Amino acid sequence: MHSERCGKEQPWYRAPVAWLGIAVFMALLAGCIAVIVMADLYADEALPVAGERVLKMPTSHRMPAATPTNQ
Repeated sequence: MHSERCGKEQPWYRAPVAWLGIAVFMALLAGCIAVIVMADLYADEALPVAGERVLKMPTSHRMPAATPTNQ
């Protein structure tokens, strides 16, 4: 308020909103890095898939085995 009355501009590092934005951004980066590291440490085992693949994805859909119905 004092700087507004005197007509002087505040430097950016004196604005609390700037520091809040920096803190939120840094927390976001830390969270992303933590998720990536945990995903690498606790990776799931690959499922056994027989057949042709493109980019590690099966190219055909295998139908489930028929189950007998009791009538």
